[in-house]
Amino acid sequence: MLPCLALDVRPGHKVLDMCAAPGSKTAQMLCMLGGQHGRLVEFDPEAVVGQDRGFIVANEFDLDRAELLIFQIKRFQQLYPLAMFTHHDARAFPGLYLPGPEPGAPDAELRYDRVLCDVMCSGD
Repeated sequence: MLPCLALDVRPGHKVLDMCAAPGSKTAQMLCMLGGQHGRLVEFDPEAVVGQDRGFIVANEFDLDRAELLIFQIKRFQQLYPLAMFTHHDARAFPGLYLPGPEPGAPDAELRYDRVLCDVMCSGD
């Protein structure tokens, strides 16, 4: 889909999909994180241990649509570990924090490389 291609998601990117359901664009971006630019191929998570493959935070406010989103993404089992699902109003999405590099170090606010907010859902 064009929104995903315009974002040019690459392996290692941290992506926020603000209105992710029903999941087609999220799935395409997961494939792009897997290095396949929209094509689903086998992805072995064990083969990339220690590598930063990036991830997608897939947010959906509507609970019924969120269930559909999770169902869609679970079909891509090999890329499922690269997705995190949230259920929050995108207008007031909270900051997320990563643990500091060593114990006692302050946490760092997560900064995204790409943000997709397709409110009207061009894929529906």
